Amino acid sequence: FHLRQREATLARKSDSAQEAELKMAKIRHNIGCVNFELGKLEEAKQSYVEAIEQQKNAFGTWSTPFMIMTDTTKPGFLTMASTMCNKGYIDLEQGHFSEALSTFNESLKIQRLLLEADNKLILGTLDNIGFAYCMKRDHEKALKAYEELCKLQQESYGDQSQKGWSQSIRKLVYCQVSLQQWEPAFKNLQSLEDYLNTRGKGKNLAEDLKNTHELMGEVNYQIFKFPTLAESIAPAMGCGLCGASGNNDVDLTAWVPKKPANGSKMSGHRMTYA
Repeated sequence: FHLRQREATLARKSDSAQEAELKMAKIRHNIGCVNFELGKLEEAKQSYVEAIEQQKNAFGTWSTPFMIMTDTTKPGFLTMASTMCNKGYIDLEQGHFSEALSTFNESLKIQRLLLEADNKLILGTLDNIGFAYCMKRDHEKALKAYEELCKLQQESYGDQSQKGWSQSIRKLVYCQVSLQQWEPAFKNLQSLEDYLNTRGKGKNLAEDLKNTHELMGEVNYQIFKFPTLAESIAPAMGCGLCGASGNNDVDLTAWVPKKPANGSKMSGHRMTYA
């Protein structure tokens, strides 16, 4: 009996210590958010690094075997994922793309265990991962991130999800053209053209359609350079675009992915989790 009583006392102390660690981490997280919004990136980053260290002290490791044995539905785990994302945003701002990728990928592992696949935090993290890989000119890995992002957005309903998809598909096309994946790029450009013609809105619609048609022409020419592919596409497209210049350089100036619009997330903000 006394042994079990001692074990229960130690367990309560352990829970209390964990709770104290998480409260301190939450304060540091929120200090980081304030400094982030004030543009004090170094101070913000230091606060996030200290918060993450305390969160890790509280939770230990979150490798797969550990998380199977742990109640990961506690909001503290999502706060930790959010803290990591906030640090990753600063890494991007400072051009530390490898560090950003390490941070975002660690956060994404936690998010996948706790959130629905199309949760905004997951979508935003994938977007940032794709951008960081683009900045490192690792278009193959960026392509994988954007493919998953587009798939999740396309499966969601609502105008906002579809608008997000139309922005993400441009980034996907950029990677495909950079990798000279002409046919998949052309197919996605057709999907984008259809979206812009039927659901597109805003003052930039005409410019977006113009850029889409121009890139379709350049990509179509690259396909036509190969006779076997030309024979299969010519009936559908006609030969009106056959006179393009004869090299593999495609102008992607208007298609380079822009840095996602990131804002810090206060740890007291209400989060939805599975």
